[in-house]
Amino acid sequence: MTRFLKGENMLLRHSKNQIWQVVDSCAYGGIESHILYLATALKEEKHNVYVVFLNDYGVHPLEARLKEKAIPYVKCHGILSYLNLIKVFNPMLIHSHGYKANLASRVAGKVFNIPTVSSFHAGDCETMRLKFYTTLDRKTAFLTQPVAVNEYIANSVSGTPQVIDNFVPMPPYYKDVQNIQNIGFVGRLSHEKGADRFVDLASRFPTMDFHVFGDGVMKAELQANATDNVKFHGHTETMVSAWKTMDILCMPSRKEGLPMAALEAMSHGIPVLAYGAGALPKLITDGENGWLLDLPEGAQTHTFDMESALRTLTIPHVRNCGIKARETIKTAYSQHVLIAKFIKLYEGITRYKKDADKALYYV
Repeated sequence: MTRFLKGENMLLRHSKNQIWQVVDSCAYGGIESHILYLATALKEEKHNVYVVFLNDYGVHPLEARLKEKAIPYVKCHGILSYLNLIKVFNPMLIHSHGYKANLASRVAGKVFNIPTVSSFHAGDCETMRLKFYTTLDRKTAFLTQPVAVNEYIANSVSGTPQVIDNFVPMPPYYKDVQNIQNIGFVGRLSHEKGADRFVDLASRFPTMDFHVFGDGVMKAELQANATDNVKFHGHTETMVSAWKTMDILCMPSRKEGLPMAALEAMSHGIPVLAYGAGALPKLITDGENGWLLDLPEGAQTHTFDMESALRTLTIPHVRNCGIKARETIKTAYSQHVLIAKFIKLYEGITRYKKDADKALYYV
């Protein structure tokens, strides 16, 4: 097996009822955060969970977090070693994330008769190549049990997708806003995420500090256009210290799923100022636990409406919204609320397979 697999934490055993979380990535973002939280929650519920990387791109930022949580993981070297891994260990269920893992696992699930769940996290397509594979992923979703993070994405997926919100663990501390000084952007530096809008917004508040956490194809362009009050932190291994200093999270996205950054910020008592993309209108109630603006039409960069909203905010209002934001996460988007939905989904499709196999046995 070692010629197919790699990873010092390769702890796969021939144990029963294995649940695999499968991904193909080389960076840490919203999908990887979701996998970490889901795997951790499943382990706490005494499920036999493993994380499987479809390809080995070197040291992955998720590895350290998995080791910290004592969650076993394994790295494959492409589709053939992935298929070999499935053949040898025969997992009870495969849950894939992202179009590459979804397409590979969909084929594998049919070949080896293994119940498979495909998660759809985002609604953006940056390139024609990505658009092609994303469309293929969504058109073939009916071959497995699809899961989407919001209704908009669910409506673009074939089959009978279930909508299950992302979730985050509740941190032991939260932000008590004393000032409106540090404004944050967390995410991929891309057109869809509206990073250009964030830089444009910063130019109108020269006495405030704007912090960009993330990396992406627009980084050089953004740095060239940014004013002196914008600090680029790049990809950050952990946001722990950032959440402690951030006063407001800004999400000027053009397209979204249900962003993990918004959930994490709100769980720390940091309210979100956002456009109504994706599932953000479901998450944010304008003026109560954050601020929600109408999604602008087209690709405009200017953020005059977001500027107006930011200028009207007071410290007591921001503090109160932060408290209610944390309450929102605790009651509707926390681990203990949503893990039960995933477990129920898993139990349903594995039970269906067992019943189908039993029926074939008696035919």
